[in-house]
Amino acid sequence: MNQEKEFVIHPYTHKELAGLYNVSRRTFLKWLKPFASDLGPRIGNFYTTRQVEIIFDKLGLPSIAV
Repeated sequence: MNQEKEFVIHPYTHKELAGLYNVSRRTFLKWLKPFASDLGPRIGNFYTTRQVEIIFDKLGLPSIAV
């Protein structure tokens, strides 16, 4: 049986996104560097829902044990 957890698209911080991908914040920031111009600036400490969609598109959906 193939069960996938749905991700709720909402504003996330670096720490939250790094946790979803199970990597350190530093590694996650390195992953984002190649397409930083596509993302644009963050709003405060958060990425907007549109930016999160771009991140998921570029890096793929994070895998989380169900």
